[in-house]
Amino acid sequence: MFVNFFTNNEDFQRMVMNLNPSITDFSIFSDPDKLEEFLTEAGYGDSFGSSIDSSQLIFEDGQFVSDDSYGEDNQAFAGMFNDLLQDNTVMNIVDVDSNGSLSMEEINAFLDAVEDLDGMNQDISVYDVVSALNSIQDGTFAPEESNETPDLEDSVVPIEESHKPERAKDTGRTGGRNGSKNGGSSIDIGESSSSNATESVSIDQLQADLKEAQKNVTDAQSGNTDAIKSAQEDCDAKKLAYEQALENDENISEDLLARQQENQANIDSQTAVVNEVKVKISENEDAITSQQATITSDKSDIDAIKKSISDLKSQTSEDPAVKKDIADKLSAANSRLTSAENKLKEDEAQLAALEETKTQLEKTLTKEEETLAAYETTRGEIEAEILANCAPETQAALEAFKTAEENVKSVQESEIAKAKQKESEIQAKIDKLNAEINAQNAKNIEKEFSINSLGNPEQLYKNMGLDEKGLNYDVFLMALEGYENLTDEQKATGYLGIFDTTQSSNKERYYLLDLNNFELVGQSVMKTGSGNMDNIKTANKHGSHATLSGFEQVGKEYYSNSMGKKALRLIGLEEGINDNAYEKGTVVHYTVNEHTWGCKGFPPVRTNGRIDKEATYEYMRDMFPTGAIIFTYPTDDRYSEYSDLVA
Repeated sequence: MFVNFFTNNEDFQRMVMNLNPSITDFSIFSDPDKLEEFLTEAGYGDSFGSSIDSSQLIFEDGQFVSDDSYGEDNQAFAGMFNDLLQDNTVMNIVDVDSNGSLSMEEINAFLDAVEDLDGMNQDISVYDVVSALNSIQDGTFAPEESNETPDLEDSVVPIEESHKPERAKDTGRTGGRNGSKNGGSSIDIGESSSSNATESVSIDQLQADLKEAQKNVTDAQSGNTDAIKSAQEDCDAKKLAYEQALENDENISEDLLARQQENQANIDSQTAVVNEVKVKISENEDAITSQQATITSDKSDIDAIKKSISDLKSQTSEDPAVKKDIADKLSAANSRLTSAENKLKEDEAQLAALEETKTQLEKTLTKEEETLAAYETTRGEIEAEILANCAPETQAALEAFKTAEENVKSVQESEIAKAKQKESEIQAKIDKLNAEINAQNAKNIEKEFSINSLGNPEQLYKNMGLDEKGLNYDVFLMALEGYENLTDEQKATGYLGIFDTTQSSNKERYYLLDLNNFELVGQSVMKTGSGNMDNIKTANKHGSHATLSGFEQVGKEYYSNSMGKKALRLIGLEEGINDNAYEKGTVVHYTVNEHTWGCKGFPPVRTNGRIDKEATYEYMRDMFPTGAIIFTYPTDDRYSEYSDLVA
């Protein structure tokens, strides 16, 4: 046993060669007899027969061990397991949470997977182990046989050498795999197609970044950055040297020295006043920007409510329940509109107050800058008088001071400009996200006051134009009924794909609905397997080549070696109906044939008459979003007898 592991895994082969200098080439791994001989000499035992049982292994002090009573073969088996976990491909699968260490739950899943393989009476390859472990993560386990079985090994991302795990220090073996009806096992469906969570995190982070950028602007305007402080320290030193030169210069009268000192003190004081007003103006501008964003949001809400009111007023129905629904929502929308308009008035009043404050601050700044300019003019006059009488040493000190002072201004202007540029960049990102959020909020409002709802399927069917698009209404009803009975977690994306098998295979009989926004996203031709769908129980068996009925969930994208193209996994959510989807290897992929081997097949995108694979895969991702629910209408009339989702 395990001979195939060595023959199929190049990384393991290199590891064995590194640990055994006597092996000088890879030929041993292509000769089973030589390899068996090596394994025996290496201490792995002279055979790995049916007497070996992985359930006899325990994980202790970071490694697999076996009680001596089980014999040398099982001790060798434990050693093989320890070596197996040195392989990055396998380790990356076993370490489900990718934290670099193995929990007992992860170890148990690993042992369960290989224990199932033990009973197959065949050699175990690295492909088998990885496939089994990956299937454990998806909540199922089955040997891979079908031509369209997902090639699980291709989906594995090896961990980096620098991230080799530390083994968990634990003993014993507890628990097992759990499953529940209607897809109770948790599944890994990859990234959700919804971006709301990402937007929320991003806007929070950007707001924090903006606050930091605004602080940097304030610090620059106050002279409180390292670069400005350094320039200011140099300027202060030059200023002190100039003042000392003045005091020591016998050509400078006491009256001129006193005037110079008083004027310089006035300039220093007035410069601080001007900078303080600039800081207040900057803070006021930030508040104005924020308030303008609030008002934009207010107006977006009002426009959405007005649109909802207009839509509601245009709706007519003879159904009393629908009429009442329209009247109630119209009343609620009008009330919401009044509140939104009142809020807009309050926010606009606050904006007006902020803008008035800005106007007053700008007037104050102009006045203070005029005062500073007057002091600067006086300084120029005093310096001219000094230069006309001072010693050369004083003149040199004055010129050094003036150069240092100009440098402070230059550095400060540069620091302010950089800080404001960063602030502007972050604000632009926030504005973009706010626009997206406002658009989503508007959709939410329209949804709230729409008479579209899963509880009003007839109106929803018409409003989404599904009657014109050819979707069978009975198929639509059954899809909605079962969808509502799924868990919130299963329905997280809001996407429902409906495969209307009552239509012929050359029709666009697959419909992707966005039930968050009650929109038809798109349609596509859909091909079924060559097997008979009419008997659900038989179709669910391996080898039937029949497309499965009922509710499934779209899993991860992967590359299938057997098919030579990318595909999407399907996870069956109904016990006895499609829970063998993984074992059967039924997935979503493009096909040019009239039938598949049981998969759901859509036509490829063609450019200039040739298959455009990248465009095809993009289309696949758009029409079968990861996490979406796919309902395939059953051709077996007994479906409702077997299903827990549909009555």
